Amino acid sequence: MNKTSLIVDFFEHLQGMDPIIRAVAPTQTVQVLFTLRGDGVARTIRLDLTKNPFDVIVDGQDRMAEVMVIMSSEVMHAILTRKMTAGEAYGQRELLLRGSIADLVRVLPLIDFAPEMYIDHMQFRENKMARFKDSETSLESRRRDRVLETIVESAAWGMGFAVGRFRRRFPRGPTVLEILMAMSDGLQSANNEQARA
Repeated sequence: MNKTSLIVDFFEHLQGMDPIIRAVAPTQTVQVLFTLRGDGVARTIRLDLTKNPFDVIVDGQDRMAEVMVIMSSEVMHAILTRKMTAGEAYGQRELLLRGSIADLVRVLPLIDFAPEMYIDHMQFRENKMARFKDSETSLESRRRDRVLETIVESAAWGMGFAVGRFRRRFPRGPTVLEILMAMSDGLQSANNEQARA
C-alpha cells in the first residue's frame, strides 16, 4: 500500500473513532481540507467536525474549508510518523496552510494526537498483510490468531463502554483523554517489558 493510500485509509478509519476525537478536541466545529500531492494524483480528504458524528469525505467536490492544508504524501507520512513536525514542514514550505489563526489553533490538538493513532494503524495494516502473505503460517495458527484478535477487540470495546459509563456516573472524574493517556502509558510499559525479555 503506497503512502497516499495508507493516509486516506487512516482518515477513513478515523470516522469510527468519533468519541475519541471528541475527547481530544471536544469543542471543534471546523472543516479541514487536506490536499495530498504525490503518486501522480492529488487526493483530498475533508474532515468535517461541524457534524456529529464528524464526517470524512475523500475526493469530494467541495474544495473550500475553514482550514486548508496542502502537502505531499511523503511529508504527511513523515509528520504522522513523528519523523518531522508540522512546524518544521511549514518552516521549510513543504506544508501550506490557509485559514484564520483561530481556526488553525482549534485543529492543533488533533494534529498532536493523530500520530499516536496513525502509527497504530500502520502496524495494524502491516500485521494484517503479513498474516495473508506468510505461507508458512498454518491455517490453525491463523484461526487461533483471529480468535485472540476477537477477544482483544471485545475486551477493548468493553473497556470503552466501561469508561463511558464511568464518565457518565462521575463527570468530575478523570477525563477520557487522561484515561487514554494512562492506557497508553500501560501499553508502553508492556512493550518495554516485552522488548527487555
